[in-house]
Amino acid sequence: MNPLRLIGIVRSAPHHLLALAMATALAVGGLGGLGIASALAAAAPAAPAANPTITCARTDVTCVIAFGNQRIDERTAALTKLNDRASEQVAAGHITSSQAAAIQADVTSNQSGLAALKGKLDAETDAAAARQDVRSIYTQFRIYLVVLPRDYHEIVLDIMTNVQAKLAGLEPTLQQAIQNAPADEQQQLKALYGDYTTKVAAASTQITAANGLVAYFTPDNINNSPATYRTNWLTFRSDILAGRADLRQAASDLHQMSTMLKEHAATATPTA
Repeated sequence: MNPLRLIGIVRSAPHHLLALAMATALAVGGLGGLGIASALAAAAPAAPAANPTITCARTDVTCVIAFGNQRIDERTAALTKLNDRASEQVAAGHITSSQAAAIQADVTSNQSGLAALKGKLDAETDAAAARQDVRSIYTQFRIYLVVLPRDYHEIVLDIMTNVQAKLAGLEPTLQQAIQNAPADEQQQLKALYGDYTTKVAAASTQITAANGLVAYFTPDNINNSPATYRTNWLTFRSDILAGRADLRQAASDLHQMSTMLKEHAATATPTA
């Protein structure tokens, strides 16, 4: 069962199912099971291993066009993979359709732009003009350097946003369960709960900070201010990694609390 669905059970579960639902949700694979690890692994896709340069004769327009078409096709295919990744995350229940729509709209926009550029390139009769079109692939679109890293990271942020909301939503239920726990476990449970709420809140702060930077990452900004772009990108990445660490720690706290609550529920005997 999807771990997000299991976490959602908690809101309506009787007390004796509370710990079981939470423990199972974490046992499925923790936050890694929610897709964050796989999304981060794909968040900075590399350009093709060989970064080709034009070796056509100065006036060979046909050669230049063929070279440009290959580069456009590579980028169009990479954008299709991004679109597929967003769809996969929706199907897995990690992000919503509306969250995916923003990514998919960007894919469509860039693919349309590349198609228009390809049409212009194919119509060129002058090699110099064709070379200028090829240059636009790199300076106008920046698919490998800007679009793909940014949009894959947006998927990561969407996943983290949804996980953080689920964890925050458990807080009232956890409070009630801790109040009903044995007195000799209260101190440890409250300490874990305190750390849990701190980490969940910290993750929210990091996610908000990262989301605030997304709009900055454009081809124009990297073209005009590469140093500032790199500084913002490093901050962006740092925010995401810090937020992920906070969510993982919160998950660890939740697992420990759920284990203790589950043991209490298993040993409790009903009164006559």
